[in-house]
Amino acid sequence: MKILILGSGGVGGYFGAKLAISGADVSFVARGKHFHSISKKGLRLQSSLGNIIIKQTSVFESSRDAGIADVIMNCVKMWDLEDASYDLKYNLDKKSIVIPFQNGIDSEKILCKTLGNNHVVGGLAHISSKISKPGVIDHNGKLAKLIFGVIKENKSRSTLASIEKFKKLCLKANIDTHISGNISLEIWKKFIFLVAFSGVTTLTKKPIGLIRRNKDLRDFFYLVMEEVFEIAEKFGIRFKENPLANWERIIDAMPFNYRASMYEDLRRGRKLELPWLSLRVVQLGRQFKVNTPKNLEIVRGLESYIDGKS
Repeated sequence: MKILILGSGGVGGYFGAKLAISGADVSFVARGKHFHSISKKGLRLQSSLGNIIIKQTSVFESSRDAGIADVIMNCVKMWDLEDASYDLKYNLDKKSIVIPFQNGIDSEKILCKTLGNNHVVGGLAHISSKISKPGVIDHNGKLAKLIFGVIKENKSRSTLASIEKFKKLCLKANIDTHISGNISLEIWKKFIFLVAFSGVTTLTKKPIGLIRRNKDLRDFFYLVMEEVFEIAEKFGIRFKENPLANWERIIDAMPFNYRASMYEDLRRGRKLELPWLSLRVVQLGRQFKVNTPKNLEIVRGLESYIDGKS
């Protein structure tokens, strides 16, 4: 099974490295200095779960040059997703699947539009990781989990077989991996937390440890999640139990210095994924007539940085 990592940053670089070191047939797509470093020196992963150095690996600057893949882990940022997906036609055959691991709730819809339903699988990653310097991925903490599953528009036998086979490869690579029978539910569960985590750590420029021990900031964090939870229910997502209670336990156990990738993007003057997070919540709030004042506060505080340094 050939695996293509489209976007070899914190998410793609981490999971791609784990798969590659386990013996899986993995190719990477990277850009700029990161590409040149990987092509010359290999890819290095620094993690409390174990450091990895892959001295020789297949890496490309464009997915067009990577050839046909059985599984494409699509890990580019949301603002690149649609444009990058058009080039994936060079990597697909009839049974190839594309699993998006972006932040947000819109990846599958975008990919179905550009690639057609029969290649798209739903997915999400739980991890805190980043490119610390070209060719090097830093993993923060011990959380590193993949969840994927078929979407309602694509439940073919070949897709089901492919995700089962891919799961086995991930488990062989010691990646915590689960196939969900309701991937939309899992994506929304993460979205509820992620909107708050990304928005609040970026707006305040503080790690989760400082936020959770400050009553005002902690309350603000949970009010943001409550707004997203209400939107999710209006959207038609049905929860067996309130996900906020589960997130509270997880948040209290997170490493003190956890920050969202959007905070790193702000710090480095890059584009922000705000349009697919708090701004998306505000837009859905207007659509469903739900008030979202806390998410609107995040939007107003960060909107001047959406396209990078203002």
